Parts: sequence; structure tokens; C-alpha cells
Amino acid sequence: MRRINLLPTAQRRESARLTDRVRVLTQLPPKTWTIVIAVVVALITILMAVSVGSAKASVERNLRTSQAQLDSLRPVVTEVEGLRRLKSILDAKMEVVDRLVIGRMSWARKLYEIAALMSRNEDIARNVWLTGLGLSDRREMEDRTEVKTGSDGKTTTVTTRVPVTYRALEVEGVLPVKVSTGMVSDMMKAMKEDQQFFKDFTKVELDYIQDAAQRSEGGKAFKLSLFMKPPGAGG
Repeated sequence: MRRINLLPTAQRRESARLTDRVRVLTQLPPKTWTIVIAVVVALITILMAVSVGSAKASVERNLRTSQAQLDSLRPVVTEVEGLRRLKSILDAKMEVVDRLVIGRMSWARKLYEIAALMSRNEDIARNVWLTGLGLSDRREMEDRTEVKTGSDGKTTTVTTRVPVTYRALEVEGVLPVKVSTGMVSDMMKAMKEDQQFFKDFTKVELDYIQDAAQRSEGGKAFKLSLFMKPPGAGG
């Protein structure tokens, strides 16, 4: 049977050229193929090396830029740390100032309120002589209750004794000779019942009552401590 090529003349020529090239390639000896493959692999390796080198150079440039930015920020960080230390020092000083101001205000106000309280009670005003006022920090042990839930879901109430520090207004005074020590109890009761005076305190305690050894005329010396409510506590 006779073959008839229906392709146009130009395409027939191009097809013939491609066929000739394939025939040439297939007729190359194995050693030549080895060289060709080696050249191709070498080219690929070179291209990969160039690409990796370019990426590495880019990363190094970014690292140098970041390091330069960090170095430029280092003085700012040092300044911020210095400002934080200064703020801590100033906060501590302001706390001391606040305590002094609060103490001064308490002295002035409470001195007036104690005088008003005594003037409203004739027996106390006549038989109790105040000799001093002061502020102190008092450490007390208090019960704190906490409800805990166990792994079984049951709740138990745990009570522990914890130390609590209070600010205390100390009131010192003297009872003249022949005045009953019960007058101190009357004064403590009057303090508790005076809402205007006692609204800043949680309790009043008698620290001591004893012979007034420093008074030639005798009598009894006593000291009361009024425990102030913590800052922010309600009236």
C-alpha cells in the first residue's frame, strides 16, 4: 500500500527536520549522553546555588537591618527602664506623703471631734483629762474564713488566723484621784455611740489603766486605741 502525506509542504519539511534531529539524538553514543546529563545537572546545581546564595544574602541584609534598628532603640529602652525606676521611687515617696497628710487631717479632725464628744458629756468632761494623742500601726490576728471545694464536689469551710495591720488613733489620759476607773468604760461607750466620731473606726480597745506614777497628785493613767477602717471601707 502506498502512503500519502496529506500535510502541507511547509509542515512536512518541519516534521522531517524534527525527525532527523530525533534520529541524530538517538544515534549518540552513551558517553555523549553521560556528558550531556552531567552538563544539565551542573547547570541545575549552579542555578540552585545562585538562588540559595541570593536568598542567604537577603536574609543577612534583613538581619543587619534589624540589628541596626535594635541598636538604635537600645538608648530608648535604657531611658524607659530609668523612668520606671524613678517612678517606683516617686510612688514610694508619694505614699509616705499621703500617709502624713492623712495622719495630719485625722489629728485635726479627730481632736475637734473628741473635744466635742467630751463637751456633750458633762461627767467625762469633768473627770477625764486627756494628755496625748498619737497614731501608730497595730498588728492584729484575725480569723479569715474560706470555702473550698474538694475533688468530690463537696465544700468545706476553713478558718485560719492571719495577721492584719491597722492604723490606730491612740488616746492617752488621766483620771484624778477618787474618780472611778469605770469612767474610762463610760468614755469608750460614748465614743462608740457617737456616730460622727466613730464612723472612721472599727473598734476601740483599752491598752492599759494603771497608777499615774509621774503625777505627784496620783490618779490613774490610761490609753485607748481606736482602730481605723482600711482606706476605701464604707462607713
